Amino acid sequence: MSDAPQSEETHAPAAARIAALRRVSGPEIVDEGIQLARQNYGALVMAALVPLLPYFGMDLWTASRREALGTWPMLVFTAVWASLADASAARVAMDALEGRPPDPVRGLRTALRRAWPVVASGLYRAIFGLVGLTLLLVPGLYLLSVYALIPILPVLESPLGGWRALRRSAALTRGARRLTFGTYVAPYAFVFGANMVLTQLTEEILGYRIGHVLGGLVGSSVALATTPFIAAIQVRLYVELRMRKEAIDIEWALASASPDAVA
Repeated sequence: MSDAPQSEETHAPAAARIAALRRVSGPEIVDEGIQLARQNYGALVMAALVPLLPYFGMDLWTASRREALGTWPMLVFTAVWASLADASAARVAMDALEGRPPDPVRGLRTALRRAWPVVASGLYRAIFGLVGLTLLLVPGLYLLSVYALIPILPVLESPLGGWRALRRSAALTRGARRLTFGTYVAPYAFVFGANMVLTQLTEEILGYRIGHVLGGLVGSSVALATTPFIAAIQVRLYVELRMRKEAIDIEWALASASPDAVA
């Protein structure tokens, strides 16, 4: 069970809780992810807040300048901190799903400890996803489906390097790309689009000067508010894919029933 989604140890009650999950459809994955986020929303927001603080600061800094920061520098900066926020919130969501107390400090500590693979895999997905979307819509959406478990894998399965995390995501999503598209890519695209629309509306309603500043803050706030839901959906999708491809629910059930399991 070295590759089970755990922190550093295995807990029998947690394993039993995961083993009790049944395999579900795409809409049910999204619904269960949303419910998981709603039930633990405060802890998930706190876990994502610290990594996103530089994101808020960058929005304020760019809003006060006439020259926009280039597309690629902004992409890299955003991908770094968004990846850490996603990973931190996902670790908390996984703990909650396993029945452990959701601890944002522990989630953030785990994300920072695994920062290199989290950021490296997140950057790869962001850069090549943007290239794919720029050249043609389909390749970009396909890449997002392949790497639907990035950047959270390094904090769910340790130790996983950045490259191994990418390969692991591709392996788990192989044969289930339509499922990953419907459960992760579609909600992710919806949140991204809503963020862009709200930011633009704020600028148009309040005028360029005030609207530009507040529009950036609106975008950052939307990112913070929606990160718990995206991370929780990713976690539930991760468990679902492992149940379907690796029968990990049976392994956890056996582990939870074992007299040698750690209580």
